[in-house]
Order: sequence, then C-alpha cells, then structure tokens
Amino acid sequence: MTTSAPIPQFDIKDALRFMDEVKKEFGASSQEYETFIEILKGFRERTIGFDEVITRVSTLFNGRPALIQGFNLFVPLGQAVEPHPHPNGGTTSTTSVKTAAGEALHGLTRL
Repeated sequence: MTTSAPIPQFDIKDALRFMDEVKKEFGASSQEYETFIEILKGFRERTIGFDEVITRVSTLFNGRPALIQGFNLFVPLGQAVEPHPHPNGGTTSTTSVKTAAGEALHGLTRL
C-alpha cells in the first residue's frame, strides 16, 4: 500500500457538480469516466498515492485544462494542480503541483 496525502474536505455539492462536468466531457458510460472514478476510489482507499493520482488525472484530462483546474477540489489543502499549455500551442503538455514548499512538475507527452 502507498502512503498518500490527507484526503481533502470539500462540499459534496461542489464535488457532484465537478463529477457532472466530467460526465458531460466524456460521457457517463465512457471508459475515461470509469477510469476517473477508479482513480478517486484508489486514492480514497489509499491504494494509490497523491503523486500517482496527479499523474493519472493529468494524463486522463490532457488537453482539457478546465477539468485539470476543476480537479483541485479533490487535491489536499495547500496544493494545486495547474495545466501548462504546450509550447507549440494545442493540448496540455505538463501539469504542475504547487505546494507550500515549492512547485513540482509532472511531465506529460503531448497526446
């Protein structure tokens, strides 16, 4: 089992609104939506750590900066995930996680 960051506290209504946004973007029965649910479940059950969650969500939401920013609802307090545009335009190539101690980049290849 992987050690993970504390699970954030959030308003359930905000979480449900974000889940609706993800459903609208991918479709409620899509593989992408199911993957997102599995990522959240793994984090809640502490079977995957925060870094792995960020990597998986960043990959899943690649090219969808609004979803990456909306995901901050689920990120532990004091941290934030921000998309960075690809230098040549187009889809997101990296995300960064901002913490009180600084910023760590999670590199992604352009999809």
